[in-house]
Amino acid sequence: IATVVTVAEILKNNGLAVEK
Repeated sequence: IATVVTVAEILKNNGLAVEK
């Protein structure tokens, strides 16, 4: 259950990192 949130956070972090 928590895995989904973790994946979402990782994707968000990756997106921000890529954007910057």
